[in-house]
Amino acid sequence: MKKTFTLVSFCITFFALLFSSQTAFSQASEQNSCVINHCQFRTQTQGGWGQCHVNGNNPGTYLANNFAAAFPTGLTVGCGSKTLHLTSASAVCDFLPSGTKARPLPGGQMIDPGQTYRNVFAGQVVALSLSVGFDEHNPSFGIPVALLKDQIIASGPYAGWTIEMLLIEANKALGGCISANFIPALHSAVSSVNENFVDGTMMGNFIVCSPPSPICSFNGANQVCPGSSSVYTAPAGMSGYLWSVSGAATINGPTNSQIVNVIAGNGCNTNFVLTLIVDSIGCTSTCSQTVNVIDNTPPVVTCGPDLTIECSDPIIFSVPSYLDNCDANPTISHADVTTPGNCPQASSITRTWTATDACGNSSTASQTITIVDTTAPVITGVGASATIQCDQPVVWSSPTATD
Repeated sequence: MKKTFTLVSFCITFFALLFSSQTAFSQASEQNSCVINHCQFRTQTQGGWGQCHVNGNNPGTYLANNFAAAFPTGLTVGCGSKTLHLTSASAVCDFLPSGTKARPLPGGQMIDPGQTYRNVFAGQVVALSLSVGFDEHNPSFGIPVALLKDQIIASGPYAGWTIEMLLIEANKALGGCISANFIPALHSAVSSVNENFVDGTMMGNFIVCSPPSPICSFNGANQVCPGSSSVYTAPAGMSGYLWSVSGAATINGPTNSQIVNVIAGNGCNTNFVLTLIVDSIGCTSTCSQTVNVIDNTPPVVTCGPDLTIECSDPIIFSVPSYLDNCDANPTISHADVTTPGNCPQASSITRTWTATDACGNSSTASQTITIVDTTAPVITGVGASATIQCDQPVVWSSPTATD
């Protein structure tokens, strides 16, 4: 028995670990998808841009095919009176990679120096300028959702700067517009940026890449009637939607579209929580809302006007109308109260109608019918006037009366 127990325990542990690993892998895959879709910028090193063999899919091919469109007047680095100008893709290829000491440019403007001038700092600034320029000109160079120049440096003396700010400062140092003492730190930072996204793959963590979380929200009622159907709408343009509900409600229809239809439970004074997960190119956000299922509003009952009728008329009360915000068929009941009048035929009858909805809210309305007798009786059978002799008997007619 001990061996059997050990085997069972091993199996349970194995499958628990397997499930845990699969769950972790799934979560990691989702996170990786988000990072890939939002952090797959592209940079190239000096050596990458300096590949002069125009074949295949190497950086040299991209440079040759796109330089003229992205840099119609050529590429210039440096500042003020000290600049280096490269007029074509072939001029870039001839200059890169550039080695030797990192230092400011000499005075004047150099144009397409090839390998006659070598400066590793200038080479790094040219390489980054190419990546930033191509990224800004052509969305397909990197990822289309953001620009390389707007990304933030994560560490070092330029932490918190954007790549664009770093490149501007590097050009100032290269052209002698600021002290050359800044060149070592700038050269290191520019080199790190060039090596961070080589060929579109994140190679380092010098650049902060915090994928933007999509804004999760939805519109719809936060208080609904028991048993009601309510529509909730999420923002358009997301890659995916996933709705779920807990508590006193169910979802009617698809749960993966922009709009969802929620059927509240029939119980009064309950609630449910509606949750939405939105996906934007692999990045997700979650939001939820508590919706109260409640009905505190009584029905509205409307009766006909009070009436006065003769005692000979039939007593007919009007049929009331009723309206409730939640219950289409509230329970209707009535009770009568009779008050005697100033004669046996006269009276007043008040009928009070009560409407009660499914949550116990009720209201009343009344109609009073007053019964009067204003019509005199009708006498018939009265004989005609007559003159008789004194010896004749007095005989009166026998009239009748109706009322």
